[in-house]
Amino acid sequence: MKQILFIILIFGGCKSSNVEPSPTDNERFYCEIDGERYRPNSNGDIFNEVLIADWYKLKGTFTVSAYNSKTYKDVLLYINLKGKKLEVKKYVIDSLYTNASYYGGYIRVNGNSVKEGYNSINNIGFINITKVDTLTKKVSGKFEFDAKSEIDKTKIAKIRNGQFNNLTY
Repeated sequence: MKQILFIILIFGGCKSSNVEPSPTDNERFYCEIDGERYRPNSNGDIFNEVLIADWYKLKGTFTVSAYNSKTYKDVLLYINLKGKKLEVKKYVIDSLYTNASYYGGYIRVNGNSVKEGYNSINNIGFINITKVDTLTKKVSGKFEFDAKSEIDKTKIAKIRNGQFNNLTY
C-alpha cells in the first residue's frame, strides 16, 4: 500500500507547465519581445553565426548581434564609445551614439516578402555593460528598448529583460 501511495504522489504531483524558464546568468543571450521569449538559434546553417559580440577598438564601437534562423528574427545592439575604452557603464538609447534594432522576420507587403525592421526610439531604453574582462575578452550586460517599425510607424516592439552573458568579443 505504501508503494502505491508513493507512486501516486510522485507521478500525480508532477504537473506540466507552459511557463517558459526565466533567463539565468549561464545563458549567453536572452530577451523578451512583446512578452515572448527570444533566444538566438540556428537551423544548422554553418555559414551564419547566431550570436556575435564585437569590440572594434580602432573605430571605438561595440556591437552585439543575435539571430534566430528558424524565425528569421534578430536583435542588434550598438554603442559608439567615441574613442573611449569598453567599460562598465549604462548607455541610454539616443540614436546618435547608442541604438538598437530588431528585425521581426518576414511579412507580406504588396505581395512581396519583406523583412520587417524596427529601429530604437530615442530615450526609451538602455544598454548596460555590467562586466568587461579585458584578459579573457568577455563582456556581459543588460538591455531593453522600444523600437518602431520602418513599414508601419504605429507598430512598436517592446524588447524587455534583455541580457548577454560572457560573450567573447
